[in-house]
Parts: sequence; structure tokens; C-alpha cells
Amino acid sequence: MALTFQKPESTPEITRDRPSLTPKQAQEYTGGAITYEFLKNDRLTSDANGTSPLVPFYKFGHRTIKYRPSDLDSYIDSQRIS
Repeated sequence: MALTFQKPESTPEITRDRPSLTPKQAQEYTGGAITYEFLKNDRLTSDANGTSPLVPFYKFGHRTIKYRPSDLDSYIDSQRIS
């Protein structure tokens, strides 16, 4: 008898105001406009310099990093050159 994995019937929706995206998911959400490496470097640089990161993030516990979709959108909008 083999065990089978059943996908949940409903997946929670991503809302713009909840910190719900990991760095890799954030890269996928932005279509690669903001990369995993950029986010990692942004966090490390801001921590080392004692400055605010370019893209705000939440840290839960020791290792869990989450981003709000609205913060990612705001950063992308701020990079627009008119």
C-alpha cells in the first residue's frame, strides 16, 4: 500500500499587506526584477551598516525571512525613471 499526497483543496491567497513571501518566492512574484541574491545582499548590507534595507522585511525567529508583496511593488515603483 503506497501513500499518496493529496493537494489541499484551497490554497491561501497572497495578500499585499501580509508578510507572506520568502526571498525565493519574492523573486518569482516580481518575475526576477528583484532577485534572491539582491534581497540577501540588501539585508546583509543594511545590517552591517546599521541602515534601513531598500526592501523592508520581517524576520521571524532566527532564520525565517518574509516580504510583503506591497513592499516589493513599492520598491519596483521607486526604481522607475521617468
